[in-house]
Amino acid sequence: MSEILKTEAVVLRKVSQGDSSSIVSIFTPDYGKFSIIAKGVKSLKSKLNSRLEPFNHIEVVFYRRSSRDVQMIKSADIIEVHGGIVEDIDRYMFASAVLELFLKLLPDNERHEILFKGILRILKLFNKSEENPKVLFVKFFLFFINEIGYGFQLDKCQISGHKLSESGKVYYSYNEGFLCDECGRDHLTNFNFSAELFNLLICLSSKNKSMVCSSEDLNFLIIFLQKHVMFHVDNFGGLNSLKVFE
Repeated sequence: MSEILKTEAVVLRKVSQGDSSSIVSIFTPDYGKFSIIAKGVKSLKSKLNSRLEPFNHIEVVFYRRSSRDVQMIKSADIIEVHGGIVEDIDRYMFASAVLELFLKLLPDNERHEILFKGILRILKLFNKSEENPKVLFVKFFLFFINEIGYGFQLDKCQISGHKLSESGKVYYSYNEGFLCDECGRDHLTNFNFSAELFNLLICLSSKNKSMVCSSEDLNFLIIFLQKHVMFHVDNFGGLNSLKVFE
């Protein structure tokens, strides 16, 4: 027997199902990520279709049955539309990459209130903030992987325990993490960080807003973060929205 539930949600993806329906992936604070089917939503008379666009913050009522992988929507109302995202190519690309993080790295039906607050905040920033969308994305990527258990320890070398230098070279190993200059030279490593690049990573991992960074450094960090997650998470092949950075 189905129960009728109501919750807030962010629309992550909408995929056509036949001629008249859509399968919609949503992320909620109460029930995590799951899919719903919206039947007849493509009808010209349907008001529901536009409410189920990616990036929308909605209130959704749905029928849930535990034995069913795809739940059935009853209704949806708009809480906030982030129209500014689709008006700018860079905002759209990086906001789409944020949605991909949720789609590819979060298990279904796992509640995570902090990440729900996080996705609402980042979508608002992409929608209205004057801040560089590439900077916003790297900050969010670091926040996201920390919340799901794949964050970094940036204060000390993972072999010697020595404080990582803010003025010298730092190394990164998929297996070990960040290493000091001495240990990095004696072990197999995957990335080399200059002092400036490592300090940028520290700044972006914190709430420090006063930073200067080049587009090239941000591109390096985007590639680095994807490679880090690809090593630790099976079946993660990177973010399709950001294939331009490969």
